[in-house]
Amino acid sequence: MMDPSHFLMIMLSRFELYQIFRTPDYGKRFSSEITHKDVVQQNSTLIEEMLYLIIMLVGERFSPGVGQVNATDEIKLEIIHQLSIKPMARSELVKSLPEDENKETGMENVTETVAHFK
Repeated sequence: MMDPSHFLMIMLSRFELYQIFRTPDYGKRFSSEITHKDVVQQNSTLIEEMLYLIIMLVGERFSPGVGQVNATDEIKLEIIHQLSIKPMARSELVKSLPEDENKETGMENVTETVAHFK
């Protein structure tokens, strides 16, 4: 497994943002009136895209076979996401969960650990 610091340095290098984060006074150059708005906008966009990629990579690690999770953990996370959007009845929750090849959601195994149904 790759060292996280090394991975982050590679990401900064790929997005050509290494200079921005390496030099402590780099941001001071952009605070003057001479600053080109295009450069600031470009750097902001690159930083946003890099952070989005990192978030996507971290999110994808929560899949069986990729991360150290099993199918039950994945279903728990999906149920928590659905219930954080709004309270749902059991039938509504079952409809919102992805089904496997057997048309089963696997919800029965994990409901008691993440939800209290009335």
